[in-house]
Amino acid sequence: MIVASAGVTASAQAPTPPADQDGQTHLGMALFELAMSMGIPAAYYWRTSEHQAVDFELGNDWASWKTKLFSTDKLRFDTNPFDVNAFHHPVAGVVDYHIIRTNGYSPLVATAVAYGKGVVWEYVVEYREDPSINDLIFNGAGGLAIGEPLYRIGQLWRGSRVTARDRVKTALFSPFDAFHDSYRKPTRWMRPSVWSSIDLAGGVIERAVDHATRTEVLGLLDIDVVANRAFAEGGAYHDRIKAGEWSRLRVVGRLGDTNGVVNLSSWQLRSQTAIFGRYRQTADGDGRLLALGAAFTYRNDELSSGRERDRFAIAHLIGPQIQLSRRRAGYEVRWDAAAYADFALVEALVFSPDPPFPKPPPYFTALQSDGYIDAIGVTATTRLRVLAGPWRAELELDAHLLRQVVNHDRDPDGNGSSSEGAIPAAVNPAVTAVGIDEQRAMWRLQFGYQPGEWGLALITEGAKRRSSWKEQTREISDVSIGAMIQLAY
Repeated sequence: MIVASAGVTASAQAPTPPADQDGQTHLGMALFELAMSMGIPAAYYWRTSEHQAVDFELGNDWASWKTKLFSTDKLRFDTNPFDVNAFHHPVAGVVDYHIIRTNGYSPLVATAVAYGKGVVWEYVVEYREDPSINDLIFNGAGGLAIGEPLYRIGQLWRGSRVTARDRVKTALFSPFDAFHDSYRKPTRWMRPSVWSSIDLAGGVIERAVDHATRTEVLGLLDIDVVANRAFAEGGAYHDRIKAGEWSRLRVVGRLGDTNGVVNLSSWQLRSQTAIFGRYRQTADGDGRLLALGAAFTYRNDELSSGRERDRFAIAHLIGPQIQLSRRRAGYEVRWDAAAYADFALVEALVFSPDPPFPKPPPYFTALQSDGYIDAIGVTATTRLRVLAGPWRAELELDAHLLRQVVNHDRDPDGNGSSSEGAIPAAVNPAVTAVGIDEQRAMWRLQFGYQPGEWGLALITEGAKRRSSWKEQTREISDVSIGAMIQLAY
């Protein structure tokens, strides 16, 4: 990488890009923080070994170690609860990624460490367990796809001259940077030129799902960052981009009344980042980004009166990204499109809300134990934004095509390899529940009036869900419409 970097020369029209770090690496602090992030959870894991024992499938003998280390026979999809796999492990990957990134290392090194530490956890700390394929993927994928956008957002308020409010903002998105800035003397005296769009909104929407309607309170945060000087300052440009220069983070939460109790009826997280590619910009303000990138999508939506939820977490591992932009004095248009290869954990809606599987224990598959499947597939997404004076319009579409992975389940045949015993195959419906297909299509249309920092927006959203297994098919749709007060800066 060092040799390759030394051979890259920018075009004559390209301005010198700003450094995205303080220019120094801090190996000792990185190792110390990694040790803490590994040691504290490991201590908790072994102090609660009686709760972890349900997953103990291996011994401490050489035969077990040999099989685990030198073959793929023990690689399995685990049966942990959905949010442990879909949320906790990506968050752990973000922590590992930020430890390395905020100590001065590149996104590539941070990603390698996030994946590597996941391997150490699965093979060393959890040595009594079969290594979990889904955990190995989600740790590193979450580190890059979520961690890099958070890191880039945190840089917006860093520098040598910052206020207490700046430090709080940095801490919200890049807490390790905020901690390091409390004792390290910064070498960056000026903040780099960065284009950013930060929207914070709250409102009320009416949602129709399963032939019923309910009112929900909506809150969202949507941040776009382009840490490319040419995009921020204008002028002709044509050069390679740095990893993370185009990043986005969107978080949405909804509160709704379920049987007289107000709870979180929907929670969504979406992030994406460009890894490498090229950006071309004309002197007039027309831009074209062609890149490869990664993304992450998490959704947990209540469907009917607290009895059923649609849950999915998708690691968009790699795929092409494109952005075309035109910026003029009176208007701005930006169009984004991307396609990704996916690994996902997704609710098998075809069996909801009353799945026919035997209740655990024993544990055989994630479908039998918690109603979701491990899947691979593809995602296509597009987004169009138009700004004309105070008026703003935005359309976003996502489509996910996912198919169940049928190999490497914990004990798909109920043949007794589970430590809790077996259920005879003849009475175990989990044996035949393979070949499940899940499709999700999501759309959002937003129209707003933004004369200053504060504005108003109308929003409508919808989803089409289709789940099938053999001749069984189930489809669920929902539509929401509402209004928001929006703060943009």
